[in-house]
Amino acid sequence: MKAEETERAALEKGRFDALTGLTEQVSAMREDLSQKQDQFLDSLVDQSQGMIDKISERIPKLVVMAAAKVIEGLELEPSQVESIVNTILTQAPDEEKLELRLNPEDFQLLSGIHQATVTQAQPNPASSDEDFSQALSGLFGGGDNNDGLADKYPSVTFIEDDTLGRGDCLLESRFGLVDGRVATRLSAIEESMGSKT
Repeated sequence: MKAEETERAALEKGRFDALTGLTEQVSAMREDLSQKQDQFLDSLVDQSQGMIDKISERIPKLVVMAAAKVIEGLELEPSQVESIVNTILTQAPDEEKLELRLNPEDFQLLSGIHQATVTQAQPNPASSDEDFSQALSGLFGGGDNNDGLADKYPSVTFIEDDTLGRGDCLLESRFGLVDGRVATRLSAIEESMGSKT
């Protein structure tokens, strides 16, 4: 009986040792798997962040390129040209003699707005106290009236420049040049969006 008990005790000890060994192996495997899983997740997070950074760098450029394509295909309305001119003129000193270069088509749109205003505002020569030369001057827009633009923009000389695209303008004063070209404005937008390219 003692031999049986010794055999049973040895068998129990063997099972216990085997179970302990297996438990330690499983625990080591779990820890190794957990470390590999953490490394994989860290690598995935780093890769994802790298992709997000690349996309974030490229988005402003893509937005500006898309805007440029859309703008390129648009037809400008006279009021839009007038708004462009008024905006760039806010960057010039008051009472300064200015030279504003516009695309010829934009100049014609702007002139059309102000020519209509001048034509509507002209008095009837027969019922006024104007002499004949004043009446003729009023009817034909005066010598250097720039199609009515001189009334609204007295210190600005408008120049048609066919090297400029639609919506582009350049303002020159004695202080320098203000670049109002569409490409320049889009570049400023791209910079404000944080593009690094």
